[in-house]
Amino acid sequence: MGGKPGLEEKWQQQAEALKREVQKLPKGREREEVLHKAQIKFDAPAVLRKWPSLNKGRISNATPYSIVEGTLDECIREFTSKPTSQHHLYEIHTAPQGVLITAVLSTEQILELARLRDFL
Repeated sequence: MGGKPGLEEKWQQQAEALKREVQKLPKGREREEVLHKAQIKFDAPAVLRKWPSLNKGRISNATPYSIVEGTLDECIREFTSKPTSQHHLYEIHTAPQGVLITAVLSTEQILELARLRDFL
């Protein structure tokens, strides 16, 4: 458990960076061009994983298990269909894409990507 706060802090920093980048994006067609240049590929392979839980919290010494194996878009859609109260139990694993997409996406990052995808 000693390393967990460091990971949570890192994820929070990544989510904040993603929010700042999204807010900078122009509207409409310009936004699409920026996203294309950022190489966000929602059709990239991805896996939605869930951590086993106890008393609504992650079991720290457990291993997350696969829920959906498909595209980043499919994993985001499946994630957003889950109850908000359980979002902290999920993460998406995918190949990194530029500065916006890390290998393991936290709840905050997934939600920002869902908002970003909905703008397109």
